[in-house]
Amino acid sequence: MARRSFGRGFPSDAVLREQLIGSVVAAIRLDGRTTDFAATALAVLDLIDLEAPPSRLQSALDWLVTQANRPGAFGEGCTAARHAHRVCEHFVGGFFSPAPPSQRAAPASMPNGKVYRVESQARFAEAFRGDAVFAIPEVVASTQHVIISEWLEGVPLSRLIANGTKAERDLGARRYMEFLLAGPARAGLLHADPHPGNYRLLADGRFGVLDFGAIKRLPDGMPPEIGRLLTQALCEDAAGVVAGLRDEGFIKASIDIDGPGLLDYLRPFLEPARHTTWAFSRAWMRELFSHINDPRRPQWSLGLKLNLPPEYLLIHRVWLGGVGVLCQIDGEVPVLQVLAEWLPEFDVEALDYVEFVDEDDDGEGPDDDLDRDGR
Repeated sequence: MARRSFGRGFPSDAVLREQLIGSVVAAIRLDGRTTDFAATALAVLDLIDLEAPPSRLQSALDWLVTQANRPGAFGEGCTAARHAHRVCEHFVGGFFSPAPPSQRAAPASMPNGKVYRVESQARFAEAFRGDAVFAIPEVVASTQHVIISEWLEGVPLSRLIANGTKAERDLGARRYMEFLLAGPARAGLLHADPHPGNYRLLADGRFGVLDFGAIKRLPDGMPPEIGRLLTQALCEDAAGVVAGLRDEGFIKASIDIDGPGLLDYLRPFLEPARHTTWAFSRAWMRELFSHINDPRRPQWSLGLKLNLPPEYLLIHRVWLGGVGVLCQIDGEVPVLQVLAEWLPEFDVEALDYVEFVDEDDDGEGPDDDLDRDGR
């Protein structure tokens, strides 16, 4: 799946995919379950990620639906033990753990935070209704198994990747990155299926978005810690980055990490935010992977010391796939402007701007290039 996200699939992937689907389906019993509720929910998630035909996961889905009101379902409620292990509803949404009434957009979610209900599309449509930049199709009708929504005619990003013009690629890449941040900011939801076929440029210039089967609830928007840590890393605040990552659970209490060495390890990931614009490309992605996968580099072992907290799992997965799509689009994006507008607590004015602008910039200050209200 990672190779597919980055457009580097192997000829044998199709066979491997069928083998993986077969192994998951083989564990599903005649009544639709595997062993327990959590295991069945995870099996369904795996089949969805593997793009299995609906017929091969329908029995498991049907069984899960029958468990909707069963006490003790995975992720329901919070106990001291669950909270200590970060598996309660405060950290990961259970398949039937209800959202608070004010957030009742999608009360059914997968154990890693993915949500599969029509409410998610309706909430996105409400948040972006009449928007001049983004277009979300309205839900016309729905049943337990079928959603009927408006159709958006346009040029899919998959077609842009194949033969789009530079102007189309630049616009598509910018809108794509903006939407990954705008969804949490305006709808309180993260679109969790960054496949390029789900996005398109419409004839009126808007950016259309489809397929809201997978989302993550972020009622307060993207975690502000992300913007704060990104700002600290760009300001070379090694101690602040280590402390912040430790507070968020990315560095466990028992792990010692050298701050300057950590910044050296993260430097290639930060490069797009060190320029007013950045051209995402497959070549850059290859360099990035070479950097983190080279055991000869002194910082290589640092990556093994980092932890991924459960509450960040789906965010990490979406952005990893999203960066891969941006590199396939091969477009140039005003990264700093997008981050300044949409990422909470990202403080572009705290940066020593002279260090981070491109060489051909006039150097007259951030306001020349970073208009937070303009697009």
